Amino acid sequence: MDLERLITLIVKTVVEELVRQGVIQGTTPAAPASRPMTEKGKRRVVTARMVLDAAAAGRSTLDVPVGSLITPLARDTAKEKGIAIRIGSE
Repeated sequence: MDLERLITLIVKTVVEELVRQGVIQGTTPAAPASRPMTEKGKRRVVTARMVLDAAAAGRSTLDVPVGSLITPLARDTAKEKGIAIRIGSE
């Protein structure tokens, strides 16, 4: 099993368990992990890649919708790059 498939399996298993325990709502996304879900009614996952893209574009803020899930690595990367994550925008 290659590393990417192993990581995908681990993430899927963790998300399913968090849903089962009621920690998060929803279902396991079918979309690739590199693309956050943005359909209406689904949570958006804010990743470190999104923060790095904002920094590369010269932005000082990253606007995300209410209810977005921000990964710990995304928070750390935003702090390191001086990017403010502003919650409450579409």
